[in-house]
Amino acid sequence: MSFAAYIPLSGFVINVFFALFVFSRAPRVLANRVYLLLGLSIATWNLGSFFLFIVPESDHDSALFWARFLQFGCIFGVAAFFHLALIIAHFRVGRWIWALYGLQVALAASNFTPLFVSDVRWLGTSGWYSKAGPAFHIFNLPFMLMFGSIFVLLKRARSLPREQRGKLYPMIFTETLLSVGGANDVMPIVGSSTIHGPKFRYIRGAVSLRFSTEPSSPTRSCKTNCSARESPSAECSPI
Repeated sequence: MSFAAYIPLSGFVINVFFALFVFSRAPRVLANRVYLLLGLSIATWNLGSFFLFIVPESDHDSALFWARFLQFGCIFGVAAFFHLALIIAHFRVGRWIWALYGLQVALAASNFTPLFVSDVRWLGTSGWYSKAGPAFHIFNLPFMLMFGSIFVLLKRARSLPREQRGKLYPMIFTETLLSVGGANDVMPIVGSSTIHGPKFRYIRGAVSLRFSTEPSSPTRSCKTNCSARESPSAECSPI
């Protein structure tokens, strides 16, 4: 097994640990619940990436299973990251967020069929990659929310005092790398030529590990935002 495979495997273990750790600190806080979904989604992506590295070229059926498994993390991770960014940026989240999650649930249901991932292909040292089904192209629309999350966090950072901006910059940096890395993964799935290979997957794994080193950021940032107001918002209060 190549060294590259150990990076997403390490990301899986660390992301599961911190997702559960943060959630256990304050299970009734909405930010921690969303962080739990996000952390487990990234862990799912990590574990799927690990197996797509190690499944041999001759085992097509196993590769197809793990390719679809990986996509569950991508589907729900996009919505969770955007939701968490809205909470941290102190935007009022309306009922429309449930429509977004509803769309992701529908896409997740299609992932059990060839509608989302129609097949897989072997790319040598890069391992296995998915082939897009019709529903995958619909997923490209909510995927753009990854870049929307960056805009939301940047807008919030500009409104904060200089000494508080530094708390958001690590998340903005990580979100940017995840968005660019995710777009790089999506392009070969939909048939566009792009950079792929073990070196780029080192970067993707490192990004997931970097994300997991900020486990208290959602709660801390949310408490900072709420303390600046006379009454806490529903997003920051226990529910």
